[in-house]
Amino acid sequence: MACMMFVWDFILTFGMEVDLIWKSKWSFMKGLYLFQRYLPFTDIIWFVITGWSDHYVVTDLPMLNFFL
Repeated sequence: MACMMFVWDFILTFGMEVDLIWKSKWSFMKGLYLFQRYLPFTDIIWFVITGWSDHYVVTDLPMLNFFL
């Protein structure tokens, strides 16, 4: 579900991104934006290919047990 929401957000904002980001000159902030914008796609691809998300259990993380 979260993966589909991420893709939906990407589709909705892609036109604005092309107009505002891709057509601007390169700068540190443009690079940082593109890095944070497209890096999550690598996680999604990794989870789909490896099936890692099927074996991941949130309660196995001791730090998160505090919040659960």
